[in-house]
Amino acid sequence: MLSVHLRPIFLTLCCIGCSSSSVSMMSGAYSIVDAVSLEPLAEFENTLIEIDLDNKALTMSWPDEGQPAFITTLEAVDEADWMEACPTNFSSTLLETWTVTDEMTIGDIVLAEPFIFADGCQGDTPSELVWVSSVAHENTSMEIGTGLFYLKLNSTP
Repeated sequence: MLSVHLRPIFLTLCCIGCSSSSVSMMSGAYSIVDAVSLEPLAEFENTLIEIDLDNKALTMSWPDEGQPAFITTLEAVDEADWMEACPTNFSSTLLETWTVTDEMTIGDIVLAEPFIFADGCQGDTPSELVWVSSVAHENTSMEIGTGLFYLKLNSTP
């Protein structure tokens, strides 16, 4: 039996790492970048992805190519179902997650059941980095907290 004096210390130690933190997304204009260097990918240099969380919208456009923009709706995912990253023995960082209501095509890849989520381990902060992924990718990937395409914030509204 723990002495009365040691119980508070024991309870404190048991709870270290039990709390979860979350990384939120930011509305703004994003570019598709390399996940390591954060430099724009040449094949997507004319692709602009605008995320508007307040209006629940995602727009993908090609300003220099005169193609019509792809416009779709975002749906918030319940926090209990958010993506996770940076696991520890007792917790992980929750990553704000939104589903994209329509199938997306980025380059030659068609994403059925796409979704977007924030990236980072620094909890309780907004992130300037976002992953684009799909349910099929997440079901087959062994990586935690990554997606198919990496987006970097260029500007905010």
